[in-house]
Amino acid sequence: MESPILQTDDRLSKYPEIARAGCLVRSLLAIAEADTGILLSAKQILDAYEYLREINDVDPYRGVEKDCYVMGHTDAIDIGLQLLGSKKQSYYIESQSKNAKVRGFKSAIPMYPNYYINHYKYLTKEGRAVGHFVLASKNGDTLFDPYFPWHPPKTFMSFRMYAVE
Repeated sequence: MESPILQTDDRLSKYPEIARAGCLVRSLLAIAEADTGILLSAKQILDAYEYLREINDVDPYRGVEKDCYVMGHTDAIDIGLQLLGSKKQSYYIESQSKNAKVRGFKSAIPMYPNYYINHYKYLTKEGRAVGHFVLASKNGDTLFDPYFPWHPPKTFMSFRMYAVE
């Protein structure tokens, strides 16, 4: 059985920032994979990333060295769904921090989330705080870590909830 492509896969090396900081884009695309039961190819992941760059949903220089933070979360999920042949649409429901204060947008459409992305913070060997995103279950269990094997001990920061219908 094939495994999902990790952000560090050599086939994605056209954009080195994906290996270094592509955990959010890869986790968002993994929602499309989970919903369809089909894995994206390396070419499809690169096509999705290029599309997100074209519509300015990826900020490769967000004030830090070669970042690739995805600003349009549903755009990333939706392009993944389209590339996998699905006509479904994704919805960003809300984001909550570890102290349960709502920090994000709440969907105007009442629906229940079926996908979660957890945001963690960990310290590098140099002592720098770095964020990391993974696809998670509603219980908080990691379903897909785009940068496996896992990093040093982590601190939970927040989660984001999405629905695909």
